[in-house]
Amino acid sequence: MVCLKIGTKYCFEFDAIDIDGDHLHLFVCAEPKDSPPRVRQIIKNIKARKMVNNTIKSKKIFGSELWNKGGYIGTLGDGKIFNFIKNDVENQGN
Repeated sequence: MVCLKIGTKYCFEFDAIDIDGDHLHLFVCAEPKDSPPRVRQIIKNIKARKMVNNTIKSKKIFGSELWNKGGYIGTLGDGKIFNFIKNDVENQGN
């Protein structure tokens, strides 16, 4: 639900989402004006606020930082590889 709201507000399209243990895999399409690091920053900030607002104990559970500094961002254009990447994201952890 949060991703749907983010997508509507920022014109992002979440093509695939998967949770793998303690991390999240997202396949997101965004407009060219939005750099990949900016897209990640928007998503992380909004998700963190929602989690903190929904969990009073979140600081005790997650410590002082909710997200680690790591992450991977890849980019691709339209084409056949789109379906390959989408399938890969959807099947992480399986």
